[in-house]
Amino acid sequence: MTDHPEAFLEYCDWMGIPMTPYSVSLDRFKALLAEQARRLHDSAS
Repeated sequence: MTDHPEAFLEYCDWMGIPMTPYSVSLDRFKALLAEQARRLHDSAS
């Protein structure tokens, strides 16, 4: 799901599975962005 979120959302839509959004703290969002930035940096090296 984390690698291809659009595909997961399409699957849920196709299956009729309701998705409920929820709040994420800015600290959590920052940590997720930092982790992805690290992964991109590491894969570019």
